[in-house]
Amino acid sequence: MAAEMNLDFDLDKIKPCKYVWCMPIVAYNGDVTVCCNDNFFELKIGNINEQPLETVWTNEKATHLRLQHVLGRLEDTPNKKCYFCRKHWKIPEMEDEWVIDYLKSINRSELIEQFISQNFHAPLARHETKTELVLFYNTREPSLGAPSFFYGNEDNFNKGYKFIGLIAPGELKYELKIPEFAKSMSVTLHLAGIKDSATAKIQLEHISWEIKTNPIKSGEGERFEFRLSNDDFLKLKKMVAVTLSISAVNGTLAILEEPIEKNLPRTPIKVVFTK
Repeated sequence: MAAEMNLDFDLDKIKPCKYVWCMPIVAYNGDVTVCCNDNFFELKIGNINEQPLETVWTNEKATHLRLQHVLGRLEDTPNKKCYFCRKHWKIPEMEDEWVIDYLKSINRSELIEQFISQNFHAPLARHETKTELVLFYNTREPSLGAPSFFYGNEDNFNKGYKFIGLIAPGELKYELKIPEFAKSMSVTLHLAGIKDSATAKIQLEHISWEIKTNPIKSGEGERFEFRLSNDDFLKLKKMVAVTLSISAVNGTLAILEEPIEKNLPRTPIKVVFTK
């Protein structure tokens, strides 16, 4: 197995293992597994004496195993096999775009946002439908001390919110390319002040919004959605690329994940272009 020891293992940051999609291993008796490190065939997905290899490779057991990787549930694999493998070895990983294409190919597009939102190491991911293009952006790593202000509040913990980023005061910048087909645009994010309320500035080139957030300690923060007017959007569309910036004017800002409601996935910063 061409891999090196994984000294920086972090289950929240690893991407799906590429071997699960591209390394069929067949034993002398016809048993098939998905990994050359599966010496005892704990991840067995079928047998070529019973079904053709192409059928085994795309069967229900294989699909279930791949979805465990997509959703970060490695501890649920047989005998935690994939969890311990990823913990001890650095393995080639799937690109986000490949995983999204895979989910579409098996008609599980409803899992795309969930996959995207849990992979904050990804700089950008996208989800396109017939009516809109949704771009998801990550934040930088949160400061080690700051989340304690958030998780120390029992309400925040019970409501399912998760602290994912910090602007202290600082600034986050993202470059956006507006697609030719876009007819309108909006930006959604979830903000709160740390300790006290904070003033945030959201800017898209010459267009800016200033908002005052509630403090984290008194609640779970607020969800803000900014929609561009037709005139502003047409001005931006003429530019090759525009910059979205989020900054703290006064105080320290936290960026939060949305809570899960009615089985909807958590989402980070989101930009929506309507077709």
